[in-house]
Amino acid sequence: MSRAAGGCAARLHLDKDSRMPTVAPLDLDGYCLFAGFLGETPVFALADGTVHRLDNGHQSDQVHDGLTCAVVSLDEKALITGGEDGLINEANAFVFDDQKGIASFAGPLKLSTSGLYKASGLVDVQVDSARYELNTMLLLNLPVLSAVSTELATKIVQTNLDEQNSDPAEDDPTRLNTKLAALIGQKAADEYQKKTAGEYKPLFEASSDLDVPLVLSNVNLRWSDVHGAYFSLGKIGMSNLGRNDINAQMDGMMELRHTDRGDEFSLYIEVSPDVWYYLDYAQNQLGIVSSDVNFNDQILAKSKNARAKDMELIPLGFEEKAMFMDRFYDFYQPALKKARLAKAAAAKKDTKKKPEKKKVEATEGF
Repeated sequence: MSRAAGGCAARLHLDKDSRMPTVAPLDLDGYCLFAGFLGETPVFALADGTVHRLDNGHQSDQVHDGLTCAVVSLDEKALITGGEDGLINEANAFVFDDQKGIASFAGPLKLSTSGLYKASGLVDVQVDSARYELNTMLLLNLPVLSAVSTELATKIVQTNLDEQNSDPAEDDPTRLNTKLAALIGQKAADEYQKKTAGEYKPLFEASSDLDVPLVLSNVNLRWSDVHGAYFSLGKIGMSNLGRNDINAQMDGMMELRHTDRGDEFSLYIEVSPDVWYYLDYAQNQLGIVSSDVNFNDQILAKSKNARAKDMELIPLGFEEKAMFMDRFYDFYQPALKKARLAKAAAAKKDTKKKPEKKKVEATEGF
């Protein structure tokens, strides 16, 4: 197949018997650099950095911004890809486990269509059910958050100290290195790993690319076909707010939504039972509310002037945080919601005022 000046449509099919590509009605818009099998699964890699595979329908993933090479590993279970630097990176590989029926991938993830956030991570896919499990790093481009990031970071850090929360945002150095390499390059990721072997360094010192308003370095996500959104499971690791270091795992919930209005997200972080923050982004507005009344007053005051290109800061109410949490439990964790309601009801029952015993008046006796 030749390359036309303006690109071409690859119409390819792999015959399982001959294992040779033939013309068939599969349209892949771009230059096809690789066509082959991983196990029994036909796979195509395009120059734009997408890898397409035909298992349970047509699946595709963005593995690089631009692809220069792709080779199959010796065991024919992994597709090892190289990006625009021309280097083969085994981390950016599709690996198929035939016995478990799991396809694994590590590298950049295209979760946002608008540039609201960059993402990388490790992905496991249950091939028979197309169930995705992701461990991700998210760089959220929220310029208006900088107006309150110092106050926000100070409160979070102090509360974590008070609560003796010493869990780092990402406690797996190898996993952190893999996610970093996909965003800042393998060389910079390895240099950061060497520097932190002896002493702790904030993540933003690894690269200026990580000096963004909000970096979440450890978020476990799942995909919901029903609701068209990614949702978090477990604790959320917050690395930094700009150049304000946080480095802590905290209870929380996150939802990333793709809507007709564009990319949206909601994030709830519970630093302690008494200190929490809720952020919601939709239609170029970042809304924030907190359990800290003084912080909410700052949001209200600064929202009048905190504007950036295509984004403004707005205050939210407590009810909006409550609505999100109720919806999150209803959609994604109904069993947990039932358990929480039962626990709350039991606690309320225990705190009910017990009836006072009647005083027995003493009687004089002879």
